Amino acid sequence: MRKDARDLVEATQLQAIELIILSVSESQQADVRLAFEACFNILDILRRVDLREYESMEPEDAVAAMEYGMAMQVVGALEDTMKLLGTWTECVLGGAEALFSESPEGKDEQSATEELTLDVGTAPRAIDGVVQPKRDRFCEDLDRYVARAMKPPRDDEEEEYGERPISVEDFCQNLTLELQATRERLQAMCSERSKWGIITEGEEGRRKCQKVLRAAFIIGCRELAPVTANELFPKDPSELETALFVREALMSFRADIRALARDFDLVPVDEIQALAREALVRIEQLLGSDVYTMIRALDRFSLQDLRARLEAWLETDGSVVREGRWALQATKDFADILSNVNRRELLLEHDRAIRNRVLGLVQGLVQYASGNEDAVLPQVELVMSDLKQMAWRSRELDDLVERLTTVEAASSASARLKELTTVLADVRI
Repeated sequence: MRKDARDLVEATQLQAIELIILSVSESQQADVRLAFEACFNILDILRRVDLREYESMEPEDAVAAMEYGMAMQVVGALEDTMKLLGTWTECVLGGAEALFSESPEGKDEQSATEELTLDVGTAPRAIDGVVQPKRDRFCEDLDRYVARAMKPPRDDEEEEYGERPISVEDFCQNLTLELQATRERLQAMCSERSKWGIITEGEEGRRKCQKVLRAAFIIGCRELAPVTANELFPKDPSELETALFVREALMSFRADIRALARDFDLVPVDEIQALAREALVRIEQLLGSDVYTMIRALDRFSLQDLRARLEAWLETDGSVVREGRWALQATKDFADILSNVNRRELLLEHDRAIRNRVLGLVQGLVQYASGNEDAVLPQVELVMSDLKQMAWRSRELDDLVERLTTVEAASSASARLKELTTVLADVRI
């Protein structure tokens, strides 16, 4: 982001916060301001949490570094957030009696980690561990709840959604219970001294803590002043934005790996090493990308394992060709598994909404386009822009959109719309 754009975003955020602060009584303004400062301090701490460097380390070294470093920071952030949720509820409800005498950055770290600390003589030996993430939809459901709360359904829609909004107090209490469970899982992994267990639960704790803070303050501020989520938290993407970003990276990686060879068993012997190096380069690129920390811990574990296998084989003289083929085939199989990202309910809902909206619009434009080419061109461009947002859902659709916006961009609008209608009708989501 350019400096002038960043300055504008920060100015908008400050204006939104000041509007909220001025919406409460003078006796409460200091507490509300301190609540925001505490919130942003915790978010800043969480943005600096990055467990990637420990993934390739030996268990003892990795665990020793994390249990007194990143894991401690995540546990401390979870505890500070749970305390902040209680005081934020009081601010919103008008009590605001809690004191914000110290920010998370100035907090005594001992209380945040006393359950993590083990006597050196009794501490178990560190293990590599396994990746066993809790499979839930908490973050997706939280984003959906916040979106609905900011734009409540009509009375005739409430039955369709199946639930009604709850009070801010109950909402924050539910969030606190989720954070408590998340903290306990992370502490359990620290007690077991499991490298991948700490990485998995540490990432989960970081992600959920960020989501909880954002949701609690957005919902609470809705009660105080008319501000939007983007005004309050311009640095934090929604769960959908993250999912789209991850899909683009994973599906691009899959396409690159599949482009190396149709069948690695049929590749000539003298080409195996070159292909292994190319596959390794693509894995390294994914490991070093911004999207890597957003990928599931299970997939990160697999990527690290594949990298180790390829590196180990390339360090040999390459005489055992079958091991090179196996490593390449395993990489291709894993890349194919990554396409399961398209099965995420959040992406299914997103793509289905675009497909249905665009198909209805295109079918309406087809009849009008004949003899009115110039008039419908702006709508055609909007259609193409919409379809690019569901990239990677259908290879045939992606190829068509690419062709119609480049090679055949000058073709008649009517012809383009008819071809889009046919292909879109065949896209099943």
